[in-house]
Amino acid sequence: MNISYQESTKTIRRNPEMGYPQFSSWQDMKKEGILISPHTSEKMRDAIQNLSGYVNLLYTLTDFTKNGGGEDIPITEKALSDLGDQLHGLALRGGCALLRFAYDSRGERDKEPESLDMILTHIKQIGEVLHKYNYAVAGLEAGIIGLFGEMHTSNYCGAEYSKPIVQALLDACPDGKPVLLRSPVYLQAWSGKEYAELATWTPEKGTDAARLGFYNDGYMGSDSDLGTWMEDHMTRKEGIDYLNRMGTQVFYGGEYSGAWWWTTRFHTCLPENAIPEMYRSHVDYIRGNVFKDEHVSYENFIYNEDYEYSWFPDNSAYYGQTTWKFIRDHIGYRFVLRASEAKAEGKEVTLSGKVENTGFSSVINPKKAVLIFKGEDGSLYQTPIDCDVRTWLSCQTTPYAISAKLPEEAAPGRYEVYLRFSLFGITEEACRLSAIEFANEDIFSEEIGGNFIGEVTIQ
Repeated sequence: MNISYQESTKTIRRNPEMGYPQFSSWQDMKKEGILISPHTSEKMRDAIQNLSGYVNLLYTLTDFTKNGGGEDIPITEKALSDLGDQLHGLALRGGCALLRFAYDSRGERDKEPESLDMILTHIKQIGEVLHKYNYAVAGLEAGIIGLFGEMHTSNYCGAEYSKPIVQALLDACPDGKPVLLRSPVYLQAWSGKEYAELATWTPEKGTDAARLGFYNDGYMGSDSDLGTWMEDHMTRKEGIDYLNRMGTQVFYGGEYSGAWWWTTRFHTCLPENAIPEMYRSHVDYIRGNVFKDEHVSYENFIYNEDYEYSWFPDNSAYYGQTTWKFIRDHIGYRFVLRASEAKAEGKEVTLSGKVENTGFSSVINPKKAVLIFKGEDGSLYQTPIDCDVRTWLSCQTTPYAISAKLPEEAAPGRYEVYLRFSLFGITEEACRLSAIEFANEDIFSEEIGGNFIGEVTIQ
């Protein structure tokens, strides 16, 4: 089986924790359990029943706040149980979720409970579920307060409230996974640092501070991303510099805002400015359109070398493609096998090669790494390996060297070797379904859930 070491232009939708979340719609956590919002389309209703892949789960808590029409009471066991069932079902289908909880999903202010203690109680209850089903959790959009849980237009946005709320969300999110804030205002409130300090701050890896990223709900909506970046707080340049330093540890994403008739009043959204910023800020995911408008859009611009800087990866495969396709395909990580070699001595196997990450970002959360050997008779053998895909950074080509041993029962003969990085699935099928697909043509096997990297002959 031959390997092409060139990048293809295929759009990869299956990879976990990157790109376009495959589902995003509000569900209501009610006293009697989780109900699908009446504003959800039939298509979305069907999707909820069979969630898979990378999804953005949004939940309202209006039943548990007096100001939202319910009562200021703890979340019921039935609602929490339904949340756990959804997460477990998602994991069985190889999926994972970026979650947000909110007291409002209709743009109405002051729907939160009347006390901070009740909000913190709700977060703690949610956290207990997330820790139990940690294998289905990618991270949290901090949310919960403000319109749509977007941390604005709320009496709870002040530092005296937002700081304990952010800390509670950090505690609720399992395994040191990312928590995304709406803007640097909340990073400043939580950290207590002055904005001038934040501009050059690099939080220590493994600390809570290093888990805090941003979901930018005004992405490309204006020069300030509709107030995300502010001259008297953290400027756009300072924010992008911060994300450039932190992009290997935290998620950055959000939602494209506005339409071209508005955004083109500003230069930020133009592809010659947006694409290098996407690389420097390490964009992991986008919810919503990527400026695909019937009048003017990224589809009207053609990607070529004029958009590139010397530090860009090799994107030559995309010359002649629209910038819409280029951006869509490079949100998150995108791995291209550039070289590979496989050798065997007895049943000891050594593999080496190089992988280039042409995507805007890197893998953030740990992944399960295994080699899978497929014999000529179809037999499969799997062995865990020590290979951390998180070190395959954006805009870099990284060498790998892997040693493994086939089990004693493996018969002599020729074996295809497949490399798999996946979620820590609760079943083998879940791992197969969540395996990361490389961008080379025809090296990924859906059946095996791995990327072909060579062949060895066992004597």
